[in-house]
Amino acid sequence: RNPNMHWPPPRPVEVKRSAASVAAEQAAAGATAAAAEASPLVGKQVRIEGTSREDLNGSEGVAALFDPESGRYTVELTDGSMVKLKPEKLVLVNGAGAGAGAGAEA
Repeated sequence: RNPNMHWPPPRPVEVKRSAASVAAEQAAAGATAAAAEASPLVGKQVRIEGTSREDLNGSEGVAALFDPESGRYTVELTDGSMVKLKPEKLVLVNGAGAGAGAGAEA
């Protein structure tokens, strides 16, 4: 008999969660899903079109994150710089349709 083994083995501990913690987890999951729907370009390759900055128009990068308060995406350009732009100024690269402003042509 192994002296390091206990017999009978310990019973699993049941973790009790309050209704508030369950509701908070469900709300967080819902918020994450809602954020994903509100920011469909996050993590995708985009091209910038129709801005007043001619040096940015035609540039490509990755939509790194979306700020719902400002309604803008932070785009990391291929040169490593970051810019914040409205969804209407972004076009999905290698995909159908425009950015978050679905149907909007830049």
